[in-house]
This record gives sequence, C-alpha cells and structure tokens, in this order.
Amino acid sequence: MYIKLFCDMKIIITGAKGLVGSAISKRLETNIDTELLKIGRDNCDLENKTETDKVFNSFSPDIVIHCAGKVFGIGGNMANQYDSWIKNTIINMNVIEASRESKVKHLISLGTGCVYPSEIVEGGYSETQLWDGNVDNSEYGYAHSKRHMLAGLQSLERSSDFKFTYIVSCNLFGPNDSFNEDTGHVIPSLISKFEKKISGENSKVSLWGNGSAVRDFLSSIEMARALEFFVREGPHGVVNVCSGVKRSIKDVIYAISDISGVSEEDFYWDHSKPNGQNQRYYKNKKLRDIGFDIQDTFKKDLETTYKWYLQNKKGARR
Repeated sequence: MYIKLFCDMKIIITGAKGLVGSAISKRLETNIDTELLKIGRDNCDLENKTETDKVFNSFSPDIVIHCAGKVFGIGGNMANQYDSWIKNTIINMNVIEASRESKVKHLISLGTGCVYPSEIVEGGYSETQLWDGNVDNSEYGYAHSKRHMLAGLQSLERSSDFKFTYIVSCNLFGPNDSFNEDTGHVIPSLISKFEKKISGENSKVSLWGNGSAVRDFLSSIEMARALEFFVREGPHGVVNVCSGVKRSIKDVIYAISDISGVSEEDFYWDHSKPNGQNQRYYKNKKLRDIGFDIQDTFKKDLETTYKWYLQNKKGARR
C-alpha cells in the first residue's frame, strides 16, 4: 500500500524496509509533497518481472529510488558468489525495464563501492575510474551485478531520453541493517558480537583478520539526506556518496568498544578470516561540486545504531 501525502510527485522506493530504503522512506514521508509507494518483499517480488511490471505500471511513478537487493557482507559475498550475482542482476533488470516501460523521469539506483577496480588508487576512486580494472575477488558476484546495472542504465540513456543517478556508496550502516555476524556488513556484525559479550552470551569478541583494511563509512541517515537531494536536484549519472574520511576496521572496532564498554582484553583477532580489499575509499568532489555538503556524522550515527540495536535486538534482521 502507499502513503498519500500530496500529489505533486509520485515516487517508488524499492527495498523500503531495508537499511537505506527505510531511512529514505522516513525522510520523504515528512519532507516531500508526494505520493509514496514503498515496495518490500511483502507487496512485490522484484525477481518476478510480471509482478514488478504490474506494480510500476499501475502506480506510474515519476521517480524510482532503487534500494532493493540481496545484500551480503564479505563473508556472505564470498560464500554466495553466484546467488549474489544472479538474484541482484534479475532484480536490477526488472526494475530498470519496469521504469522504462512506465516512463519514469528519474531512476536513482544505489550502487556499491566494490564496483571499483581492486587496485588501490591513491587519494581514493573517482567516478571516471569505475571501469578501469576488474573488481576484487572477495565480492566478485555482487560487484558485477552492480556493474551490470550501471551498464544497463548507461545503455538505456544512450538509446533514449532515460535519465538516472547511480550512487556509488561507501560502506553503509544504521538502524534496520542486517545484524547477521556471518553475512552482514562489518559494523552491524561487530555490534551484534559486542552486544553478545555485554549480555554474557559470549566470553570473547571474535574479530576477523587484523583490522588493517581501510574504508569510508557513512550512515543510512546521511545517505537518506543525499538521496533526498537527488530527488530534488535531478539526474547526475554516476556519483560517489561518501564521507571522504578514511577509517580502518580497527578504528571502528575501538569506537564500538568505547560505546559498548567492552575493553580490548575482551576481544581477539581471528587471522584465519579475511580482511577484504586492503583499501577502498572514494573522492566526493563531484558530489560537493553539485552542491551537496556531505557531513561526517560517524560517531553520532554509530551510537544511534548501537542504541537502536539494543532496543530492537529481538526483531532485528539477521
């Protein structure tokens, strides 16, 4: 079902119950005069083309914000390469084609930083370097499903007047994330582990690798603010959305340690587990030049996410 606010604009949000989808849904419900259709697994199977087409054609959206996908962390991506590739590819193809057929004016798609080449680029990746080499093997299937989505959008733009914004996101975290310790992203996985230590379920916190890998982290709260900006500003092709701040996994672990009260003596490094790509961070010059002032709200949003998990642990996705 959709929430009817005002009829100036009609927007579909896919993956509306997920990490980013729930954040942008909450923001648009209060800030934009629109008719909003929130798509989740309960009201539309995006792997089913007939069902997807029916929903899109019936609603006839002006804008689509595509956040849906089969998402794994590094462990899940390594263990489910084919599933990650094929499920995400099918979903993305169905959303793009349904958007084309229903004459969507602007498709905003959420990509991922792992679409960039595996080679380290000093100073971070810029949008022009996306196709310069192959992706990292640890996220091969997932990364190529997201590259395939971009290739489809660019091909459609070249053969029609279709317009899109493809957001290359850094590592995201926030409320409504998946807190599965094996297949979830790094921050929710760590939060779950640290909470188990606090609750006495585990005697020690097991940490993957050695913590040296460097990432750029951004909350879903801040990403939702960026998505709202693109709803208002219109299509801009490929755009990195990131904080521009480099943090090692070890830095993140110590931040969660401070928030949770779990001391360093209560965790250990499992060197049999992977680190992932050694460095992955991005330039956000294009984003700033467009006029969006990205904020580094990492510590505040990390505390918000940790508190949200404590309050919603039983119902949290895993």
